[in-house]
Amino acid sequence: MKRSHGGGGALLISALLLIMTHAQAQTAAGMRTIRAPRYDAARETTITGSVVSLVATPDPGMLAGAHVMVSASSSTIDAHLGDYALKGPKALTLGPGQEVKLVGVMTSVLGHPVFLVRTIQTGSLVYAIRSARGFLIRTGHAWIEDRTSAAKEK
Repeated sequence: MKRSHGGGGALLISALLLIMTHAQAQTAAGMRTIRAPRYDAARETTITGSVVSLVATPDPGMLAGAHVMVSASSSTIDAHLGDYALKGPKALTLGPGQEVKLVGVMTSVLGHPVFLVRTIQTGSLVYAIRSARGFLIRTGHAWIEDRTSAAKEK
């Protein structure tokens, strides 16, 4: 005797797809995808200030990667360092009150200003965070320049 399912399998698959689609829609509504802002080298500026705090794990709504909060002029600037600056053998070390010189571009992410750091100078050391086109540099490939040594050689 042949048993007929009468399309019950198709109904089950349709129900599962509907449930999965609904779950994905709820997940997407609860999270915001943050696209990396465009780095416009023509708008590059320099900011000098002191470190207020270091944010290794960003809050929701911030760009992924490390951030350093810098007190400059009369405001605190959120400076994005990316995923690699605090990792590996050439890791950048920063502490509250430390003077820094940042070169990069100010932009906006979800309506909040953020400074995309290309280079950061602490004392005589200059760390490359991004390439000239704004792409993050992996720790193993980042360069560190000691301005004191370079000045002595001249």
